[in-house]
Amino acid sequence: MRCLSLLPVTILTLALTGLLCTPVPAATSDTANGQAQNDRATAERNAVVFLGHCSGTLITEFIVLTAAHCVPPELRLPRPGTTEPICAALPDQHEMQDHAWETPDDWHLIPNQKTFSVGFGAGRENLRLAIRVRAYTIARCADIALLQLVRRVPPALVTPMQVLTTPPEGDLHTALRQADLRYAGWGLGNRTAKQQPRRQTGRVSYWDHNSCLLYTLPPERAGGARIVKGDSGSPLILRDTKRDLVAGVLFGSGLPDPLICGVPLLRPPERHGAYTPTFRKAIPGTDATDIAAWITRFAPDAVYPPAKPSEN
Repeated sequence: MRCLSLLPVTILTLALTGLLCTPVPAATSDTANGQAQNDRATAERNAVVFLGHCSGTLITEFIVLTAAHCVPPELRLPRPGTTEPICAALPDQHEMQDHAWETPDDWHLIPNQKTFSVGFGAGRENLRLAIRVRAYTIARCADIALLQLVRRVPPALVTPMQVLTTPPEGDLHTALRQADLRYAGWGLGNRTAKQQPRRQTGRVSYWDHNSCLLYTLPPERAGGARIVKGDSGSPLILRDTKRDLVAGVLFGSGLPDPLICGVPLLRPPERHGAYTPTFRKAIPGTDATDIAAWITRFAPDAVYPPAKPSEN
């Protein structure tokens, strides 16, 4: 298994990074020939944010969705001296999230003396705004996390994206194969920030799925790379006729925990992208969090389709 590693983070005041897409009937100038291009018209106006070493997506005025390994270890709660065994059935996914010990049921405060910020804008040289992260929560046995900001993001700058917490109707494989999927994020690969000054976007082709993850072919970068440093935490964007929805969160590449999750019928190619679906339910026989319910609990305003009002 190969995952995107978290680089050592000297937590920044401003720095921050992701997204994806499937084949569309006609290419536009931003998605020509399946190559990643500069992002000039980001889904939902700048919702894809810069985390310095990762990417993320603003899903409410206060909450960012990203990968768990994008939360710097030095900012997390102290690891207990003794802990009960967790995620024994999903060891690979547990390792991807740095063996999270925190309960997924609460926000965990980041110490005031530490700095971890989210950047908004389309270019590294001219980010419009940076807002500090107040707290985080990590889903159990999955590389996915939520970040709570210290203040709201101005709606004039960003329209938060909604999150798909119910699978597409009909056969999932058919629905995703026919969907319009996109990438948008801050991956650099071997390039410098000056060489890659802007967020990138491009089409994503759905490949296959198992019980835990979605597998895709993201747009190509320089040198033929598809998943590069900085892509972790970026959303898989599913575009329907009315809106752009977050359907998954990228952790990198790999086929973790095949005994529990299953092996896709089409084995993913070397340069694939692997996403944790935002509509993933609890996995029987494991400690894994029901991700759809977890997102609904912490960010109910972000959920699509909207929760039905209580009859009580």
